[in-house]
Amino acid sequence: MYMGKKARKCKQYYLINILKLFVTMISVNFLLIPLTTCGLSYLIDSGGRNRKNNARIIPLVLKEYSPNVNELDITASGPLTSLHSTSPEPLVRNLNPNIIFRNEMDRYMSKTCSEKLNLLSMIVSLEWPGMRIKVMRGRDTLSNYPSQVSNDPRYVLLEKGRALDIATSDNGYSKNGFLAGLALEAGFNWVHYRERSYIHVSVKPDVEDRNPKWNSVA
Repeated sequence: MYMGKKARKCKQYYLINILKLFVTMISVNFLLIPLTTCGLSYLIDSGGRNRKNNARIIPLVLKEYSPNVNELDITASGPLTSLHSTSPEPLVRNLNPNIIFRNEMDRYMSKTCSEKLNLLSMIVSLEWPGMRIKVMRGRDTLSNYPSQVSNDPRYVLLEKGRALDIATSDNGYSKNGFLAGLALEAGFNWVHYRERSYIHVSVKPDVEDRNPKWNSVA
């Protein structure tokens, strides 16, 4: 009888601790992300294991971008600013420990960009166990390119925290084409396999999520 009670108490103790661990995990900011339909379907299809059939993911080739329009097009990551707000978009600090940042300032980005990056990080870890996303360029590096900021939308979106240059943590160039396909799967609005060493990703302004009429604006 005594051993039976002791066994039940031990079982309850472990169950409670497992529940606490689960609650802690889902309470962490980088896991509280809205799983898009494509991202959720990927996680379900993968089943937490390395997928055997990648036919649904279409890799990009070097210099290819998707969708096949200008980055600032309304069907991609445009426009530069919301037509419904003149104030700067607030930035959030991405604290995901599974993402490698070159410095602290690179952690600051738009809420949408942070959510998509977190989802991509999860997808990458499922596709290549042990692999992490590395942010090659974020908003703090713009001071190195003063002449390009006003002319190249890529740098302007970087400054606004809506774009990133990323690669895999192993520096393996062979993965970047497929990484671009995974970035589209994660919900980035525009993806460019710009160089062999990295891909460029960007998103629409955060205000789009709060304005149901956004997509009807010409």
